[in-house]
Amino acid sequence: EDYVRISAREIHLDAFSDAEQFKKLSKTHIETLNAKHWTVLKSKPNSPFWTSDNPGFSPNTDSRFVEYRPFHSVMELNYKSIIFYVLSPNYCLQITPFFEGTPIDVCATNMDIEYKEASEDLINFINEGVFHSRYKLLISNCKQSLQNRVKFKKNSTQ
Repeated sequence: EDYVRISAREIHLDAFSDAEQFKKLSKTHIETLNAKHWTVLKSKPNSPFWTSDNPGFSPNTDSRFVEYRPFHSVMELNYKSIIFYVLSPNYCLQITPFFEGTPIDVCATNMDIEYKEASEDLINFINEGVFHSRYKLLISNCKQSLQNRVKFKKNSTQ
């Protein structure tokens, strides 16, 4: 798993060192994000979002793999992907496919961006995704929530 994670990071960095490839990758990235529904999620007072040295991640939406690999270590840019970017301990950007019936001319630059409070379960899901998709660093303004996660992980493996 570490080998795959390191190789994926090297491939991503190599793309940025080639100017032409970087332009193509940037265009794909922008077009994909622009063609999805954006929602800003607000955390609860005692349940902040965590972040990491890998700021965006996608949960695995393929039912064949979700049980064994619930989170991608890189952001997925296909049409059905869901993307989370933690913006701060209080806010997380959730980017999802448009809902059926959304007018074809609607995109991120002209839509009404929805703001809503995240449920405790969704906050825990996002934090778990941040935990699994980080390279090395996990960041939170709530030491207790990180300690609880580490204790839980240790207890579940014993």
